[in-house]
Amino acid sequence: MATKSKSPNKKLSISAPTRSAPTKSATTGSASTRSATTGSASTRSAATKPAPAKRRVTSLQPRRRRIVFSFSAPEAQNVSLVGNFNNWDYTKTMKKDKDGLWTSRVDLEPGKYEYRFLVDGEWQDDPKCQIRQENTFGTQNCILEISN
Repeated sequence: MATKSKSPNKKLSISAPTRSAPTKSATTGSASTRSATTGSASTRSAATKPAPAKRRVTSLQPRRRRIVFSFSAPEAQNVSLVGNFNNWDYTKTMKKDKDGLWTSRVDLEPGKYEYRFLVDGEWQDDPKCQIRQENTFGTQNCILEISN
């Protein structure tokens, strides 16, 4: 561990700990490190090594969350999740299970999102969504709010 000391002119100087160089054993020819405290030809034990400093990793990016959207439409041939999080792109079809439940997973950052389902060319609301907002077409978009 480096130590800091102040000199009389108030400049910081940092001195690094010294380490011994590897030496070769005369009998085996293998390299080992001489211990600074005992002088023996063994490596330093884990108990004498300082623990690595724990770093707290903080991201400047908001944490993304995986959101699962689902829509039940057993008779539908094509269901798309469309919203402002994918630039209202209706070309990507959701996956349908054997019971007719269509699902899509989207990783979203905290924020407010508008979306709808496009079912066989017809706009449909999410029946599980309680919050709606009027759109420019005279209908309503479903609202999803993700908090930090």
